Order: sequence, then C-alpha cells, then structure tokens
Amino acid sequence: MFMFTKVKKLFLILLFLPIIESCGEKKSIVSEDIIDKELFSATLADIHLIESSIQTHSVSQRDSIAKALYEHVFRIHDIEESTFYLSMEYYGKRQDLLKEIYQEVSEILSEKENSIKKAKK
Repeated sequence: MFMFTKVKKLFLILLFLPIIESCGEKKSIVSEDIIDKELFSATLADIHLIESSIQTHSVSQRDSIAKALYEHVFRIHDIEESTFYLSMEYYGKRQDLLKEIYQEVSEILSEKENSIKKAKK
C-alpha cells in the first residue's frame, strides 16, 4: 500500500479523534521513537504542501508522486517513515499536543505563503 493512502487514512482518523476518547493511560514522556513536536510540525507542514500540490495531478499519478515526495521530505528532515507514523499515532492520541503541533504547522505555512507573496512583489 502506498504512503499516500496510509497518510490519508491517518488524517481521517485524526479528524475523528476528538469524538472518540482514547482508551488507556497517556504518558507524558516522548520516547526516542517519537519525533519531537518541532520537527514533527515542520514535517507535517511539508506533508500538507505535498498533499495540496498533488491535487492537480490525475488520480492515477497521485500515489506515485506522493510516494516520491514523502520519501524526499523524510530524507530532508532525517526521519524514518516508520518513526513518522509512530509519531502520528502518538500525537493523535494526545489532542492537546496535536493542537499545539497544528498551530505551529499553520504558522509555518503562513510564513511560507507570506514569503512567496513578498517574492512576487
């Protein structure tokens, strides 16, 4: 299964997490297998840029393009794909942390948008 499909499913799950209470004890310590909030925010911002950019491609091309771009993002940020998905699961179960992460993602994307607007002037 392609990464695009996995991430799409994870994002859908994350949308419904506030409705579904997580069972089990939440730990406040992040293990070495979990990406810290800052790096995870930067990676997610890049992932969102990928997702928005591939929408202009045909459905048949999206998976292969997304797979290549995701691999590139993981190399840029020096993280493993499996670590990204473990982190997605970890933060998805901790809505307070996920909210902070998405606030940072929003700020990163706004900064990039402003930078592009300034460059066009």
